[in-house]
Amino acid sequence: MIIERIIFHVDVNSAYLSWSAADRAQRGVEGPDLLTVPAAVTGDPESRHGVILAKSIPAKAFGIHTGEPTAAALRKCPHLYLIKPDFDLYQRQSEALMTLLRSYAPVVEPVSVDEAFCDFTGTGRLYGDPCVLADRLRAEIRTKLGFTVNIGIADNKLLAKMASDFQKPDRTHTLFPDEIASKMWPLPVGELYGVGRATAEKLEKAAIMTIGDAARAPLAELVRLAGQKCGRYIHEAANGRGDDQVRAGKEAEQSVGNSVTLREDLTPENRDRLLRPTLLSLAESVGSRLRRKGHAGRTVTLTVKTTAFRTRSRQTQLKEPTDSTAVIFETALRLFDEIGARESYRLLGITVSGFAAGEGPVQLSLFTDTEAEARREKQKKLDAMADSIRERFGGESLVRGSLMKSGGKGDDRQTNLIRKNKNPERSGLTE
Repeated sequence: MIIERIIFHVDVNSAYLSWSAADRAQRGVEGPDLLTVPAAVTGDPESRHGVILAKSIPAKAFGIHTGEPTAAALRKCPHLYLIKPDFDLYQRQSEALMTLLRSYAPVVEPVSVDEAFCDFTGTGRLYGDPCVLADRLRAEIRTKLGFTVNIGIADNKLLAKMASDFQKPDRTHTLFPDEIASKMWPLPVGELYGVGRATAEKLEKAAIMTIGDAARAPLAELVRLAGQKCGRYIHEAANGRGDDQVRAGKEAEQSVGNSVTLREDLTPENRDRLLRPTLLSLAESVGSRLRRKGHAGRTVTLTVKTTAFRTRSRQTQLKEPTDSTAVIFETALRLFDEIGARESYRLLGITVSGFAAGEGPVQLSLFTDTEAEARREKQKKLDAMADSIRERFGGESLVRGSLMKSGGKGDDRQTNLIRKNKNPERSGLTE
C-alpha cells in the first residue's frame, strides 16, 4: 500500500490534570500524584460547586465524566481529590508543546490548547518509520515537558483524530485506509468524531449501531435521519474520508479574555464585598496573558450573566492600547456601573480585543496629576514583577492585596502585592 500523506494528531492525555500534576511535581507540592488517584480539576473545589473540567483515569473508572456537576461526581466518588484550574499554567504548557512539535514537523495546526495536527508527509528519509517517530516524540514530550500524549497517525485529519482516541494514555495508534474495517467500523456510532449524543440516538433507533453500519447505510437514509449536512458528513466520515490539509497555525488571536462563575451570586447587598476583588482577579489574569503574548488592546468588554441566565455586555474603546492590569480593572468597574447593579449576577467576564498591529503596549494613564508618567511606570514595573513571580512559583504564588481583604478602594490597595510564600526572600522582594 502506498501512503501519500502522513498526518499526526497529537492529543494531551487529561490535559488540565496532567499539566497541574506536572507543575505540582516540579514545585514539590505535597499530596498525591493526581494521575494515579481519583482526581479532577473543578472550578470551585472549596465549595464543591461548578463542573468537572478534567479527570484522571482512576476517576473515570467511577463513571465521572467531563462537564458533569462536581456535586454529582462526589456522590459517585466521595474521596475524589479536587484541585483548582490554573489557566495561565495551561497556556504556558500548551505553548511549550506547540514549540516542541514545530521543531519536528514542517507544518503544525493547533486545534485547541491540548491538541494539534502535524503534517509529516515527505519526511520519510529524514525520520524513517512514522510509528518510530511518534514514539520518539511521545518520549521527548514526557521527558522534557512532564506529561504524556496520544498520537494518532493516518492519511487524513479525521482518521488521525479517531486513532488518537484509541486506548490511552501515552500510546501511538495508526488508522490507515486498510485498517478502517478492523479498527473503526466495530466502534459504536456515537464514537464517530462529530456525531453527538442526540444524533447517535436517532441512528441507533434506526438499527445503525456501529460506525460500520453507518458506512454501509444508504446516503438517503442518513440524510433522512440526521439532515442534509450532517447525514452527508456521517456518510463520508464513516467511510474514512476527510480533510487532509494541515494548515500552519491558526488565525491570529483576536482577543484575550477570562470569566468566572461566582461561588455566591453577586447581589446589590454584597456588591461592595465581591465586585472589586472578582473584577481585579479577572483583570490580573487577562493582563498577565496579554503581557506574556506581547499583545495590547484598545477594546475592553465586560460580560455578565444574571441569575435568570440573561447575558449582557458593555464595551469601550480606549485612547491607547493597553495590557495594564490596573487599566483593565478600572475600565471593567466603569462598564459594570453602565450595566447596572440592581440585578443579581452569577457570572462575570472581561475580554480585551482590538490588538494594535505593529505597536508595543502603551499604558493608558489613570492619573491626571503631574506625576502621571512616574506612576504609570511604577504600575508597569509592578505588573512585570507580578508576572515574573508567577512564572517562577506558579499562578497561586502571588495575589493583589485587595484580593486578601474585602471591599476597599484606592490605588494603594489595587497595586499592593502579597507573596503567598513562607520564604519571601526567594522572590527577590524586600519590604
